Formats: sequence, C-alpha cells, structure tokens
Amino acid sequence: GNAADRWAAALYAQLAARGEAAAGRHAAAADHLAQARALVSDGERRGRWLRQEAELRLAAGQTAQGAELLEAWVRNHPGERA
Repeated sequence: GNAADRWAAALYAQLAARGEAAAGRHAAAADHLAQARALVSDGERRGRWLRQEAELRLAAGQTAQGAELLEAWVRNHPGERA
C-alpha cells in the first residue's frame, strides 16, 4: 500500500504490541514490534521499536534474539543508554 497505509498499519502493530506486553505476552508483543519496524522508514521510531523489541525478546526468554537486536540497537545508537 501507500505510505499512509503502511504508517497506519505500523501504528496498529505498535498498539497491539503494547496490549500484548501489558498482558505479559512478551513474545507476541515483540512480534508486533517487528512488524511495525518493517513498515516504517522513520529512523528514530524504528530505533525505539528495535530497542523495545529487544527488551521484550529478553523478557520472553528469547535471549539470543534479544541480545542480537540489542547489539544492533547499540551499534546504531552510540553513546545512548539502552
């Protein structure tokens, strides 16, 4: 779809992630954030969602994937705290 459709879908996925996280379903929340990240090109928002996805993967016990995502976030955000 067009950019507006992708943006709306990304925001919906981000909202779904919040709901899943609030319910303690960290893996499902991380999956939604991965979908959201794939739909947008906004670097700052993608970075925020990447860090959040990494944290959720770690909380879900998906240690290897969470660590990989967190490493990617650190590489792209030198000097910032995770």
